[in-house]
Amino acid sequence: MGLSTFIGLVFLLGEMVLASSSVQSPMQPQVLSEETPLLIEIGEEWPLQGSIKKIWIENKKLLIAQLTAKGNLFLKPLTTGQSYIRLDGRLQMVKVLPLGSKRKFQIWKKISQQFVQISVDYCQLQVCLKGSLFRIEDYRRLLSLMQQHQSYVLLALHVDPFIIPDLEQEFKLYMRQRGITPNRVIFNSVSDPVWSTSLTATNLKASESSAVQLRHLGIRAQQNHLTPEIRDNIKVAVRIMEINKNFERRIGVQWPESYHAEVLSLSQLEPEKSFELALLAAQRNGEARMLASPTLISRSGELAEFFAGGEFPIRIHSHKNSQRNTSLQWKKYGISLKLFPKIDPLGQMSLKIASEVSSIDYSNKVDDIPALQSNRVSSFFDLIENKTIAISGLIKNEVSQSSAGLPWLKDIPILGSLFSSRSFQNLQSELVIFVTPSLME
Repeated sequence: MGLSTFIGLVFLLGEMVLASSSVQSPMQPQVLSEETPLLIEIGEEWPLQGSIKKIWIENKKLLIAQLTAKGNLFLKPLTTGQSYIRLDGRLQMVKVLPLGSKRKFQIWKKISQQFVQISVDYCQLQVCLKGSLFRIEDYRRLLSLMQQHQSYVLLALHVDPFIIPDLEQEFKLYMRQRGITPNRVIFNSVSDPVWSTSLTATNLKASESSAVQLRHLGIRAQQNHLTPEIRDNIKVAVRIMEINKNFERRIGVQWPESYHAEVLSLSQLEPEKSFELALLAAQRNGEARMLASPTLISRSGELAEFFAGGEFPIRIHSHKNSQRNTSLQWKKYGISLKLFPKIDPLGQMSLKIASEVSSIDYSNKVDDIPALQSNRVSSFFDLIENKTIAISGLIKNEVSQSSAGLPWLKDIPILGSLFSSRSFQNLQSELVIFVTPSLME
């Protein structure tokens, strides 16, 4: 009897039938049934037992049926996924798993016995752990076992709410150490219990690298074109102060003849004193005075801006068609800071500072329109850790000496308070701007 009469292969299109069943890990050919899915790995050829006359495969892109030289029928998977097949009228679910899944299943079946309420299973064709997680120590132990066996599985564990903060901190630390900006991880989801996060698809190579690292945490990373690019937020504490020469020297700031910006080295302060405590002590002792202390928050790579001052009008004359037109244009004066902070996932920060101090100068007025004196400077810093930058010399000494005869200067925000200071008028103190950027957790 020839092969053509031995068995006929008929492939038909059909509608998908939904069914639910428990998942097991078969290690050898078995009698097929509708209740137990057939699990096949990529690269594995699965022999079918018995004399089968007709076979129907729902998804022929997933797997195909072939004959051996001896006339035996077997299933050959082409890609991962699941499909129904019908063997002589018997319906059977077939799941095609990634290469190595069965071995991984057996490894974790043995390991999971060391834990209470944790078992191994399949989650969307991937080996996963199900059950409950009550202690952060158990999670750390699972990570250690993954590393030890070089076998990484997805986690679909229900997390006790009490340990969620510790778990999130564990994620952040791991990701920061590997140069990944921490993303929000979703667990305890009713619809999908697997721990998961979304990655932006704008940088495919970086996303793939992040997905591998997250897999080592038991987290499934999914690329999503709708997910906004996640960048860190940076908090910039700005302190605009009047400080005297003695305190300025003590914290390492040199009395400048012109604009000067530097990263502070507080080595001359007592070790137990932080910069914050030093400023508070200086204010109590009359060595420093706080004029303003705004806090700016910016997304990494975006502009943060602070302005304190006012506007004054100037007349603009123009001629058109023999007509003289007059309009008003408003000019700003005061203190302006533009900050461009940028941080990488390892915490290394760069900061560009564009600072400007401007004041109205009636001594150089033209047609009753005052002049505008401005000092405008930009600086760029690379910071490995949180440091404070001191900016000084923005207001020249001549301004402080001439300000005493101009009573309207007291109305300028921040600068008015500075110009009215007797120490500033006597050149015993100076305007210093302290800038301290830090990562917002």
